Amino acid sequence: TGGTRGIGRGISETLAASGEYDGLLLTYNTNLEAAEAFKATLKDIKVEIVGGDLTTQEARDAIFECIDKDFCDFDVATVVHNAGQYLGITSDNVDGIEASTKKFGDGSLLNEDGKMDTTYLEYYQKLYGTAFIDICERSIDRMKKAHARCQEAGQKYRGSIVGISSP
Repeated sequence: TGGTRGIGRGISETLAASGEYDGLLLTYNTNLEAAEAFKATLKDIKVEIVGGDLTTQEARDAIFECIDKDFCDFDVATVVHNAGQYLGITSDNVDGIEASTKKFGDGSLLNEDGKMDTTYLEYYQKLYGTAFIDICERSIDRMKKAHARCQEAGQKYRGSIVGISSP
């Protein structure tokens, strides 16, 4: 996830250059143009891109629909969850949340009445909690099936899940 710009782009370039993978499915949040431009730079490997806000079920469903349709002859081997954004700063799909530099521990999450504003935390919980768990669960299911197929064929299989993000 988040594999077309910044840290994610570097991870994707490294995976593509490793020679260990036959294909990559990269996701992006809102910048289709940047995602397509990056996809065009990756040669000698199958690359698909899926866009959308991973906090939504629809975006996560689109990822696995692409895997099942466009990568049906591949085994899911590595999942890197790198998606991340600064609400209202690096994204424009945050449902009215204003750009801010709110941080935990500096008092900026408190409203004028002294009560905590959980809007930011709820969004990040959807991205790093719900979305990450959903992506992991569906990936693990596919990895278990791939492992069983490989065992039957006397082949090695190793699956990996990595979670990383700058925000």
